[in-house]
Amino acid sequence: MLLAGNRINVQQLRSVQPSRHAACRGRRGFSALELTAAILIILILSITGMAGVRFIGIHDRTEQSARRLTHAFSTARSMAIANNSTYTVRIDMAHRNYWIDETTVGLQTIAAKVVRPELLEQGVVIDTFLYGTTVNTDPARVVRFFADGSSDDVTIMMCNETDDRGDASNFYTVRVYGPTGQCRVFEKQRLEPSVGTL
Repeated sequence: MLLAGNRINVQQLRSVQPSRHAACRGRRGFSALELTAAILIILILSITGMAGVRFIGIHDRTEQSARRLTHAFSTARSMAIANNSTYTVRIDMAHRNYWIDETTVGLQTIAAKVVRPELLEQGVVIDTFLYGTTVNTDPARVVRFFADGSSDDVTIMMCNETDDRGDASNFYTVRVYGPTGQCRVFEKQRLEPSVGTL
C-alpha cells in the first residue's frame, strides 16, 4: 500500500513536471541579434536626447541672461523712483558683467555698485545694443533710469556666441521703453527698434 501510494505521487509529479517546463522549452534567453537591436535603440535615443538637452541648455542660458538683465533694469528703475535720483545700469562687455550705480544725469558716479555685479551666462553675448535707433559699439554701455520712472530708450539683442546670427529665432531681445522705463523680453526674435510699445 505504501509503495502504491508512492507510485501515485511519482506519477502525479511526472504529469505536472512536463507541463511546467513546456512553456520554457523553446526559449533559453535573448539572442545576440535581439540584444544588439535593444542596445542600438537605447544608444540612438540617448544621443538624440543629449543633443536636444544641449540645444535647450544654450537657449536657456540666453533666456536666463535676458531675464536677469531685465530684473537689473527693473531694480534700477525702482531705486531711482524710491530715492528720487538717477540710477544707471552699466554693462561691461569686456568683462561680461553688469551692475547698478547711483549717478547724476550726466553719468557722474555718486555711489558705485549699489547692487553687486552680475555676470552674463557663459557663452551669451550682446549682439546689438541700440539707443533709440543708434547702434552703440562702445564695450562700456549704460542705461539710465530717472526719478520720474523714465529711462533711456534701449533695445538689446542677445544670443549665444555659437548661434547662427542670421536666424532671428536664436535671439532674445530686451526692450526698455524710454517714456515709462518699463522692460520686456521678446523670446526668440530679433526686434527692430520701432517694434512694440508699452
